[in-house]
Amino acid sequence: MEEECLKNIQVQHISPERLQLVRYCKKPQDLEIIYDEVKGEQQGSDTRPVKKDNKKKTPLFTLLHVVAAVLGIICVSLLSVLIALSIYFEAVVSERLRENSNLTAQNLQLWTEKTDLERQYKELARERDGLNWTIGVILEHKNFPVDRHCPQKVCKPCLDDWLQFQTRCYFFSKSDYSEWKNWATSREECRKTNADLVVIDSQEEQEFINNHTIPHYDEKHGYWIGLSREAVKDGWKWVDGSNVTVAYWRTQEPAHREVCALSLPRAAPLANWDKVNCREWNRWICETRALIKRSAPVIPLDNLSTSALDLNIVVIYCPPGPLIQDAAQLLVQALVIISRLDYYNSQPLSISETKLLWFLSCPLLFNQEETTNINSDCLMISPCCRPENKEEPTIYDEVKPKVPPATEPDGEAAAARSVFRVLAVFSVILCVLLLASVGVIVYVSVVMNQQAAILSNLMAENQQLMTERSVLERETEELSRTAGNLDWTLGVIMKHDNFPVSEFCPEKKCQPCRTDWIPFEGKCYLFYNKGPPWLTWKQSRKYCQDRTADLVVIDSLHEHEFVSNHSKSYYDWAHGYWLGLHETVDKNWRWINGHNDTLGYWIVTEKLGSDGPYALLIPGRHPTASWDKAGFMYNRFICESDTLIR
Repeated sequence: MEEECLKNIQVQHISPERLQLVRYCKKPQDLEIIYDEVKGEQQGSDTRPVKKDNKKKTPLFTLLHVVAAVLGIICVSLLSVLIALSIYFEAVVSERLRENSNLTAQNLQLWTEKTDLERQYKELARERDGLNWTIGVILEHKNFPVDRHCPQKVCKPCLDDWLQFQTRCYFFSKSDYSEWKNWATSREECRKTNADLVVIDSQEEQEFINNHTIPHYDEKHGYWIGLSREAVKDGWKWVDGSNVTVAYWRTQEPAHREVCALSLPRAAPLANWDKVNCREWNRWICETRALIKRSAPVIPLDNLSTSALDLNIVVIYCPPGPLIQDAAQLLVQALVIISRLDYYNSQPLSISETKLLWFLSCPLLFNQEETTNINSDCLMISPCCRPENKEEPTIYDEVKPKVPPATEPDGEAAAARSVFRVLAVFSVILCVLLLASVGVIVYVSVVMNQQAAILSNLMAENQQLMTERSVLERETEELSRTAGNLDWTLGVIMKHDNFPVSEFCPEKKCQPCRTDWIPFEGKCYLFYNKGPPWLTWKQSRKYCQDRTADLVVIDSLHEHEFVSNHSKSYYDWAHGYWLGLHETVDKNWRWINGHNDTLGYWIVTEKLGSDGPYALLIPGRHPTASWDKAGFMYNRFICESDTLIR
């Protein structure tokens, strides 16, 4: 029984104490119960691993290793591509930054040149208008008294004892009773100075006149003004033919006979016109245009208000890359450009002129702490720019989820879990790199398009500024030439003591030379072809000087040919035309302008007359051999002067 019982039992690692119980097994049933208990206790208490047979098996994770390696290679490749794109993008942005900076600097230079040209153009226009005004005043005379209006060739707006108000000159008579005049003779007295009785057309002028009139004799006497009415049925007219637009009558009583207007000093300033008989004797007021027109004051650029600049926005873009030094330099350039634009502009600029877009690199331009202090007035558009307000960290930020301690796996299961973790990490990195690649490509495209648009706008603005500068240069050159010609004309007028307006400008239309004078290359020539009695050399020169000219000075063969072609033979072969050439004490031949003779077109083959210290042009001779030396004899002559219009 005991052996049979033992045969039916498979003992596995039974302790000696438990084995003793088995030996006393009397019945199979009891033996089975006791064995079950012993087996259960053994299984519950024995925790040692069961030894198994070691057999060679195929590696289970080889494929996972290959996948992890491939993913790692792809990640490294994508990372290399991202680095290459970043380097390329940084190089492209740097090049665009240089182009934008150069174009911006060039545009600023063009803007400065344009502003200078505009200022120069305004100055020339003001000068031209002033010269036109002065010449227009001169042309109102028949003979302009240069010596009175421009003593020592320096012109004054008004004559002595005249007062200037705006663009007019006024003369207030201060004569005694014995020199008072009626209305008609007062007007004649004004016309002697190319003026007329005053015409009042504004309250300012009325107040100016009232302030400069002096009460005299009694309250019924005053100053004649240029307002009259010839008949009862006629209306009031000013001496220039204009109707009355403003009236300052002392009384509205109608006049019943020929009357003229009188300004009464003792009456109210805006009600001092009186209607009196034109034959009464009074003082008078003359009026004429000022010779020099007062121009509006010029405001220098230093006084321009900075509010005139309409600067819309300054955009600082922040692409990735360590361009900190270039960014700081460009930021300084932007501030300089803004300040210079504010200095040079006197009117609001357009959007294309004021929107300066600067692409700067800023990952390191602002520190973490500095970004919190960025003012909202500085508009920063960039992924790297941070908001102004940042919440303070709270205690909840420090709460971290509890992670159960990782148990160190053993064996093949631990290796599998490690491979899976590596695959998961590589997968996440791959997804991040793919998204980053797409983001970088989109980001680069957007930035490049923006830079291309900015560059296009700068180039268009550059072309527009160049066109405007060219137009201004051309207009300024034309205006400068016009002002120069007017200044030349005024200079010619200033050479006269009394400028003969009627001779130079018949019917107020000026011509280069007076009647009977011939223009040639900026000069006017008078060939005195009258009959005898002719004049000596000194008398001929005096004749020319009385006409603000002098004897001719020949500077070139071309001018000598012109003079020879217009000279005519007369009387005999020894007579000719006096030139402005004479012999000095040191036996040198010198022109009257102080220059020595360098042409020497003397007749050397024959002797025409007695020698003398003056040069004579013999007509009909070859131009290079037509001068003869003559003394005190009578001849025709040639006068020369500058043209009035160049």
